[in-house]
Amino acid sequence: MRERVIHSNPMSTQELAPLRQPKATLALPVLPAQTRFQASRASRISPSIAFLLLGAFGAWACSSDGGGGTGGAAAAISAATTSATSATTSATGAGGAGGEAAGGAGGASSTTTSTDATTTSSGPSSASGAGGGSPATCSNGQLDPGEAGIDCGAECSGCQNGAACSAAADCGSGYCDSGTGVCSAWSARYGDAQSQTVAQAVFAPDGDIVLAGAFEGTIDFGGGPLTANARDGFVARLGRDGALRWARRVGGSGDDTLSGVAVDGAGRITIAGTFDSAMLSLEAPCGDLTSSGATDGLVAMLDSDTGACKWVRHIGGMEADDVRGIIANAVFDVFVVGTFRSDLLGFGCLGGTHNHGPGKADMYVIKLFGELGDCKWSTAIGSGDGDEEGVAIGTDGVDAVAMGRFAAPFDAGGGTLTPLGGHDAFVLKLLGGTGAFGWARSLGSTGEDEATALTADATLVYVTGSYGDGGGDGQLGGAPLANAGGPGDTAADTFLAAYTLADGSPAYSFGFGGEGSRTLATGLVLTKDGDLLLSGTFSGASSDLGGGPFVNAVEGTDDAFLARYLAVSGAHVASTAYGGGGDDRIRSVAESTLGDDILLAGHFTTTLDLGASLLTSAGAQDAFVASLGVTR
Repeated sequence: MRERVIHSNPMSTQELAPLRQPKATLALPVLPAQTRFQASRASRISPSIAFLLLGAFGAWACSSDGGGGTGGAAAAISAATTSATSATTSATGAGGAGGEAAGGAGGASSTTTSTDATTTSSGPSSASGAGGGSPATCSNGQLDPGEAGIDCGAECSGCQNGAACSAAADCGSGYCDSGTGVCSAWSARYGDAQSQTVAQAVFAPDGDIVLAGAFEGTIDFGGGPLTANARDGFVARLGRDGALRWARRVGGSGDDTLSGVAVDGAGRITIAGTFDSAMLSLEAPCGDLTSSGATDGLVAMLDSDTGACKWVRHIGGMEADDVRGIIANAVFDVFVVGTFRSDLLGFGCLGGTHNHGPGKADMYVIKLFGELGDCKWSTAIGSGDGDEEGVAIGTDGVDAVAMGRFAAPFDAGGGTLTPLGGHDAFVLKLLGGTGAFGWARSLGSTGEDEATALTADATLVYVTGSYGDGGGDGQLGGAPLANAGGPGDTAADTFLAAYTLADGSPAYSFGFGGEGSRTLATGLVLTKDGDLLLSGTFSGASSDLGGGPFVNAVEGTDDAFLARYLAVSGAHVASTAYGGGGDDRIRSVAESTLGDDILLAGHFTTTLDLGASLLTSAGAQDAFVASLGVTR
């Protein structure tokens, strides 16, 4: 069932939970999902634009979070870094005074219900959320001095979506679009009593949204239910307001998932995933894909208007092979990363096949010409006695940068990388024209470490993941990153680091977390304004993303977070935590090329509020998408 709540004007590749009963809500009633906000004022942020930066994260509570375990942020900036980190202060977001600060939308509403959709839009009455205000000025039907709209904003309750605004505090939704000057936000839930997740959601050049993921049972994006055979992949295209353009299932009789989606500069859509079915049927001209053995990977281009398959590439041999990530650039190139275990695996490129090293698995990266799917080059990375797994892919528009994970010494092309203990992460650069090795660096600790996501510009490569699961300081090229929870803490922390694109020399590195709180990164994107948006989850009592600790809504469950940092220095700008009574995970974050929209996607288990309205799960785990604004 699809539930869409609109407020507007007119993997790991295996993130799908197994079948299970909905999580218990304890003996207490489940409170509305809490949204918590913190900001740090870096030296370049003036008060006149601070709200525009902070408003991009949606609604926040106006009271400060107290208590929770000890938390902190460890930082190490190399001597080569010329940008000094300015002093920061932790503060709650601006909002009205009074007990209504965390309230939901109020007033009259209209609701239309069918078997597959529920749409709720705010009515003409004002919404709570920004403070009390006196009845004399907040209910007189006039635009009084200081009000952003009639009877809303300033000292009155927050304005409904579609009303004029000049700052986030004017809006009941907590989001004021700087391009249109109106309050706006929307979020949507998709799923039934089984499990569904969005692996990645991206913007198309025209502002539309394309999302891919996996589901059990049924999922409905507004055009009728898609039904999985076991576990299937899905891909859907939505309008900028969340209205369905098209949706399709990708799957056979086994467990099949989509792990990523990319849209190039011309709007071409390419999907990537892994299938376990003996045969995966696609329409002409793509035809059927027959498994070569265990799991195989696939990359396919879809018609942007209909979702029909235009070409498909099969990646697989006799053993378990997969596709983990995909990205496209503006000139129609598509880069793909994954892991192969099969001997003599070919990708249809000149240069023949690849054989993995003495270990069990190697990483691969391939470059395709997106319009036709022709392979330009492929390269295998791994020569050690352990597994070298491909995890994430990025590009500066020309060259490829990738992240992986390894557990034994191996040579990526420029010398041996040696893990400090358990699994370590690594990042490398490949030249876009030929796939030739550029440079590689290892990132890790004496505990277990994960690579998650990366992005790049013309100067730096930005990477994120986790370190110190089981203990140990992070070694990312600068000074060691101590565990944010203090000595002896064995919970994993998140790292954010930057390396020079030209030669891989370290620029800065930071660690974030809290005592006993497993803090994991899930997504990273570079904004047009030169900021980094980092998404993730934390499961302990509290976690600090750089602006002060957030307290988990229900300790022991996963709360989601979104944080903004200056890309040039890694300095914290703002961060928000979202949590309900269950497990909440933002798996993907993106920014529109047309305006200020920030797109969040992932899954949740009970309730979740991302700034538009409270979403309630239909069962085990539902997928969600939220757009925090309307494009210009």
